[in-house]
Amino acid sequence: MGSERSQNYGKLLGAVKRLRMIESLEVGLSKFETALRRGEALPLSEVEEIFTRKALNVTKGNISVAAEKLGISRSTIYRKMQELGIRIEDYQAASI
Repeated sequence: MGSERSQNYGKLLGAVKRLRMIESLEVGLSKFETALRRGEALPLSEVEEIFTRKALNVTKGNISVAAEKLGISRSTIYRKMQELGIRIEDYQAASI
């Protein structure tokens, strides 16, 4: 029974992390859309982070597919993830 609770807790924790990432992603996309509507520019690093996170979220952490969707190489997406502090484990967690 303790093992089952531990597994359930782990799944719940993963779901909470995923919700936080999605919420953060939505805030980033909203900020990007607002800036576009106002004719403002966001720093390139911020735009890269928004779209890298979105690609990883959509592909559930599949780096090859995310890189393809972004039109960049796998080595580039790995480098961007490292620069931005993005952990692939967060995107490969059990989906909700």
